[in-house]
Amino acid sequence: MKLLYIQHTSTLSGAGKALLNIIEQMIKKDVEIHVVLPDTPGSLYNHLEELEVRYSKLPVTAWVWPSLNEIRDYCLFPCRLIKKIWNSWFFYKKLDELVRELRPDIIHTNVGVIHIGHFVARKHKIPHVWHMREYQDLDFNYKAFPSRRRFKKLLTESHCFPIAITQGVYNHHHLYNNSNARIIYDGVIEQDTLPIINFNKQKYFLFVGSISKGKGTLEAVCSFIKIAKEYPEFELWIAGTGTKRYLNFLKHYINQSDIHNQVKILGYRNDVYQLMTDAMALIVPSMFEGFGFITTEAMYNGCLVIGKDTAGTKEQFDNGLKYAKMEIGIRYHSENELSTEMSRICSAGIEQYFTVLKTAQKLVAKLYTTKKNADNLFDFYKKILNKHGE
Repeated sequence: MKLLYIQHTSTLSGAGKALLNIIEQMIKKDVEIHVVLPDTPGSLYNHLEELEVRYSKLPVTAWVWPSLNEIRDYCLFPCRLIKKIWNSWFFYKKLDELVRELRPDIIHTNVGVIHIGHFVARKHKIPHVWHMREYQDLDFNYKAFPSRRRFKKLLTESHCFPIAITQGVYNHHHLYNNSNARIIYDGVIEQDTLPIINFNKQKYFLFVGSISKGKGTLEAVCSFIKIAKEYPEFELWIAGTGTKRYLNFLKHYINQSDIHNQVKILGYRNDVYQLMTDAMALIVPSMFEGFGFITTEAMYNGCLVIGKDTAGTKEQFDNGLKYAKMEIGIRYHSENELSTEMSRICSAGIEQYFTVLKTAQKLVAKLYTTKKNADNLFDFYKKILNKHGE
C-alpha cells in the first residue's frame, strides 16, 4: 500500500503530532509513505528524516477566505485573495506532478482546510481520505472558499472518504448522511505502561497550546487574576507560542494587573509532559477544541483537567461518563466558574481528585492509543481500496 499524506504545517501542532503518530504506526504495517509539507521551518522535517520517510516541500495553501478582522485586512483583501488563488493553482500543479510520479494508492489530506488534494485525487481517480480535525468556522473563524455549501458538497463526492476526529466534528460537517465517512479518534498515547502519578503537586496552574483568542488564553488569565491576590503562592504558567501581536497584547494585559509576577509566559517547551505531571491542573479554555490532544496528554500524565464544556473537550469528558461512569475532569461554562474551580483547588488541595486522576489516566490510555487509531485507520484504508477496485 502506497500513501501520500498532505500536511498543512511543518510544526508539531496537534495535527502534526497526530500525523507523526499515524506515520510511525503505518511504517510498522509496511506501508510506503510520502509526505507533502509546506516550505516553512518546523521540527516535523527532522522527525520524518529520523524515520527515513520521504517528503516533498510544496506551496501548501489553505482554501479559505482571507481573514477580515481589522480595517487593514479589508484594504489588503483583494491582493491576499489573488495571491491565495495563485498559490493554490501553483500548489495544484506541483502536487499533480508529484502524484503522476508517485502513483499513490490513496491521498490522505490531514486537515479539512486543504482542498487541493481532493481535486488532484479526483483528476487521477484516486481515493481521497479527508481528515476533518477542526470545526473551521467555530474554532478558527475560517470560511471555506468559495462557500461552506460547496465544501460540504465536495465531502460527498464518490472518491472522497472523510474522517472526523470526534462525534462533534462529524455532526458539524453533516457527515452523518455520508456512507463513506467515519469517526476515528486520534492516537495520543504510545506506551502500554502508565506513568506514575505525582500526587505532590507544585503550586501552579498550566495552560499549554497556541496562545490565541480561539484557544481561550485570555480567559485563563482573567480567571486566574480574580483569585491570585487571595492565593499569592499560586502561579499560572503559559506554555506555547502565538503571533507577536497577540503576545504583546497579552503581556500588556498581564502587566496592567497587580499580580503580573504570578503569571509566567514560558514560550515553547519540550518538557510539557513534566509540566503536566507537576501542575495542580491544566486549564483548557478553548472555545471549540477539535479533539484536544493536550487534554488527553494531561490526563495520561496524571494531571487534573479543568476544561470548557464544549466540543472535543466535552466529548472526552462525556466518554468518561460513558465508559467509567464518572467525571474524569472538571467542566466549566463561564469565566467565573473557572475562577471558582481554581479557587477550590487552591483552598482544598488536589487530594479530593485522586480517584479522578487515576480513572482518567486509565481511560484515555484505553481509548486514545496510537495503535488503536492506526488499526482503525488501516482497516479503513483496506475497505476504501476494496471499494475502489470494485
